[in-house]
Amino acid sequence: EDDCTVTITVLPTVLSGNIVLNALCTPLDMTVTVYQTGSQTSTGVLVGTFTGIQIDSNGDFSFDALGVVPGNYDIYFKPDNYLAKVSENVAVSASPTAVALTNMVPGDIDNSEDNQIDGDDVSPIITAYNTQDGVDAGYNAEADLNCDGFVDALDLSLIIFFFLTEGDAPMN
Repeated sequence: EDDCTVTITVLPTVLSGNIVLNALCTPLDMTVTVYQTGSQTSTGVLVGTFTGIQIDSNGDFSFDALGVVPGNYDIYFKPDNYLAKVSENVAVSASPTAVALTNMVPGDIDNSEDNQIDGDDVSPIITAYNTQDGVDAGYNAEADLNCDGFVDALDLSLIIFFFLTEGDAPMN
């Protein structure tokens, strides 16, 4: 009688990259959502959602994208307090796949599923206005959009400039 041993090794797909953010605002967490290219609709093929991915002080990130096999994908990146941004038709291979993102829009303070800068994002800035980190009990780090330790006119200017801006989102 012959014995047969089969060993299966599953190697994860590694997605890594760099996001250009204000270095003072890092580290922070990000959610990444992967769709098959061209199918990012409410009836499309969602391949996976990965949460708690940390962006370091250089804007770098890397994670094992279990379940994502080599192919082309539309990948949505949503750092906390920023609007989501898509990188379309990303060729993912068995070796690490790198993605670079720029022009990220700050201000989605409530991190709600609306992926829009709206009144719910303005309120925390108004509530914490004119406060300083480590000095005032009302300081809210999420309302400090430029991460300078103050919730002030600069943060209010940013939220007004981007008011009603929507992040990239799968089409419904």
